[in-house]
Amino acid sequence: MHRYFNLFLIILFLIPTVLSSQDSDSISAPSNANNTNAPEAFVIFDGDTLFSITASFGSYTPADRAKTINERLEAIGDELYYVEDSFNIVELTNYSVVRYKDKMILSVNDEEAAFFNLTRQEAAMLYENKIKSAFINSIEKKSLVEWLIRIGYTLLTLTGLFLIIFLINRLFRWVNKKLVNYEKGLKRKRRSIFKYLAPRGPDYFFIFVSRIVKYALIILILFLYLPLLFSFLPWTKGIVEEFYSYITDPVMYIVNGLWNFLPNLFFILIIVVIARYVVRVLTYVSGEIEQDKLKLKGFHK
Repeated sequence: MHRYFNLFLIILFLIPTVLSSQDSDSISAPSNANNTNAPEAFVIFDGDTLFSITASFGSYTPADRAKTINERLEAIGDELYYVEDSFNIVELTNYSVVRYKDKMILSVNDEEAAFFNLTRQEAAMLYENKIKSAFINSIEKKSLVEWLIRIGYTLLTLTGLFLIIFLINRLFRWVNKKLVNYEKGLKRKRRSIFKYLAPRGPDYFFIFVSRIVKYALIILILFLYLPLLFSFLPWTKGIVEEFYSYITDPVMYIVNGLWNFLPNLFFILIIVVIARYVVRVLTYVSGEIEQDKLKLKGFHK
């Protein structure tokens, strides 16, 4: 009897241990189960791996989230020259948002934080510190040598632009000589119609057209070349977009105005057609009355 009593005590002692082990497995199971379906993805900035994304967020897989975070970090890093103390974490109902100033970087939910055995707030602060350190290291890499390389590329591109314009001027100078001789030959011909159409005096018509083509070509090259010229220095990147906006905004305003005016234009054309038809009929009737071919009461010849 004493032996059965001891066995009963041993079983009572082992039950809490078994139950506690089952509870610990059940806590980590959802996180591990979620991450076996979608492989983890890595957040990479400036060639360094910062951390991994292990959990999906709605319809976004870890790979989708990591890609979005990488793009946001690149966009912020391109415009960053010193790290301000502007990181902030916004706490929402089911997730935390890490931001730099007013720009969202990433979001953390409870399930993802549990995968690292952290609370959601701790995981958000961990991500924030890693991103801040990565930004500081990136700025330190932008050393004097890199700035000299950027300035060198800009000067080299500017030299290429001057070279292109110089070659265009030389080309059109050679073309203009050929055009002058050709135009002189046309003016000497007796039966040439061109000598009546060409301007009199020392001016040459073909030279005038050649100058228009040359300046149009230079403007087109500048229009296409400016983005490359201003792409190396970070503080000049917005100049081209602003310059293009000065051109595209008025053009789009005119195009939209013409497009919106089309219904009114069709309405005016219909009125013009009807008015011309009515005038033609009235002219015919008045002519018939004047020639006494048509007699209407109250209308005298």
